[in-house]
Amino acid sequence: MLPQGEAADSLCDAIAAIAEVFKLTDPTLLYLEVSTLVSRYPDVREEHITALLAVRGDASRDMRQMIIETLNQNRPASTANIQPIFRDITVPSMTVPKLLK
Repeated sequence: MLPQGEAADSLCDAIAAIAEVFKLTDPTLLYLEVSTLVSRYPDVREEHITALLAVRGDASRDMRQMIIETLNQNRPASTANIQPIFRDITVPSMTVPKLLK
């Protein structure tokens, strides 16, 4: 467990990394930004990525699938020294109207 100040900093860093995915204006660079998020936070799950891309709204189904498949193939083998942030975040069953409410 991290000390309270470090935990808060870690959460703020995670929020900033997610914001970068949303701020990106060029969808062709989306894979790069999402892969950066996953490399910094390897406990990000497929449903987290799917939700982020669905909320963005500009990634085609094929693009989302390609990003997820590529990231799943390139996941780091060990996450022993990583403080998990996304592990306990559940993503509700997904429909776009639900996400946009």
